[in-house]
Amino acid sequence: MLSKKFCALPKQVNFLCQAQFVKPLVANHRDYKPQCQEAVRLKVDDIINDNVVITAAENCRKWMSPENGNCCIHGDLHLENVLYSIRDKNIMLIDTDCVRVGPESYDIGLLVSNYVLLYHYHQELCHAEVVWKGPVHTQLMTDMMQLINITLTRYMDGMCHALQDKFESQQVWRQILHFMAVEVIGWIAGPASFDYIDAHPKVMMKCLDTAMSILHVMPNNAAELCNILAQH
Repeated sequence: MLSKKFCALPKQVNFLCQAQFVKPLVANHRDYKPQCQEAVRLKVDDIINDNVVITAAENCRKWMSPENGNCCIHGDLHLENVLYSIRDKNIMLIDTDCVRVGPESYDIGLLVSNYVLLYHYHQELCHAEVVWKGPVHTQLMTDMMQLINITLTRYMDGMCHALQDKFESQQVWRQILHFMAVEVIGWIAGPASFDYIDAHPKVMMKCLDTAMSILHVMPNNAAELCNILAQH
C-alpha cells in the first residue's frame, strides 16, 4: 500500500527522489573536483570503468526503484542527521527530505559508508605532523570500527529475530555491501560532499581501495568487513 501511494506521486517528485539515491559514477568527476590530485583522478577513472563496480551500481539503482521498495527509509542516514540525547538516551533522525519507500538495506549501507570515510580520515590524521592529537584520532578510528561492527551485527541479528523466515539475510547483506561500496565511491567521485575528506588525497585513495575490496571480496560478515577496512 505504501509503495503504491509513493508511485502515485507526481512524476517529478519520483524523479527528484530517485536522483538523490545511489550517486552516479560518471566520467565527469574532474569537473566536480578540479582540485583533486592526478593520482586520485586516475584511480577514479579506473574504478568507474571496472565491470564489478558497474554491475554493483546497476544493482543498486534497480533495488532503489520505487516498485522494489519494501519499507519506509530515511534516505540520507549519515552521522550529521542523527541526534542523540545524553539525558534520556533517545535517538532522533533529522533532515527527512529524502524519506521514501525503498529497501531496508539502503539506510544501513549509507550509514556504514559514512563510518568508512571517517575511519580513513582519522587514520590519516593519526600519522599527521600534529603528534599530540594522534591518540585522539587513534581512539576515533577504534570507535568507527566498533560502530561498523555493532551497527551491522545488531541490525542483521535484530532483523533475523524480528522477521525470522521472512528475512532474506543473504540477499540483504549483499545489498548492504553493494550500497556501502557504491556510496563510498560516489562520495569520492561525485560532487564535493565532505571537505575534510576532499582535502586529503591519501584518505580518498584508501576509501576507494576499501570500496573495491568490498565489492571484489564480498565479506561474509561484519568481522570480515572490518578486517578489510583495517588492511587499507
